[in-house]
Amino acid sequence: MIISEILLGYTLINYSLNEPPMNGKGGDSNLIKEYTKGLTLRTNVALASAVTAYSRMIINDHKLTALNSGANLYYSDTDSMVIDQELDSSKVDPAKLGYLKLEHTIEEGSSLFLRYIT
Repeated sequence: MIISEILLGYTLINYSLNEPPMNGKGGDSNLIKEYTKGLTLRTNVALASAVTAYSRMIINDHKLTALNSGANLYYSDTDSMVIDQELDSSKVDPAKLGYLKLEHTIEEGSSLFLRYIT
């Protein structure tokens, strides 16, 4: 049974295989098969969410360290950040798992600000 759908250019579905179909004719199971065609059965949303949350905790620690040392933070996501200073060398090693690596040095840039219209 499809519990909910969210359209984001692709469709996210929340479904249960233990519930009867909503229309009583089995149509939902065909729709679920269509949505999940080609996907591996070895998916684990909880594990993926936990990994993402943990990576946010790690990058937030690096961001706080940078900000406390006087750096300006221009951008960040779950696995990167853009700042205007070098990090402490003890946090940077391109060969060690879990450490940061310097991918680019930017001399000059331009910012694009997006205005959200409500």
